[in-house]
Amino acid sequence: RHCKHSEPRALACPEGMDQEQAFFRALDSVRRYEVHGSKLLLYSDAGLVARFEARDQPDDATQDPARTP
Repeated sequence: RHCKHSEPRALACPEGMDQEQAFFRALDSVRRYEVHGSKLLLYSDAGLVARFEARDQPDDATQDPARTP
């Protein structure tokens, strides 16, 4: 089933809710962060929680799909 943005989350994508809830719990535990170049590191009291890295988008990914014919 495709998730629809107009539906409440629990009804639209029940199969992804566990992962989403775990992600938000991890974010809630963050106590400090570090930025190293294009990397963002998030830490809780217990250690590294998440690592994000910025990457360039392909040229076609920056277009607004609503404006594409």
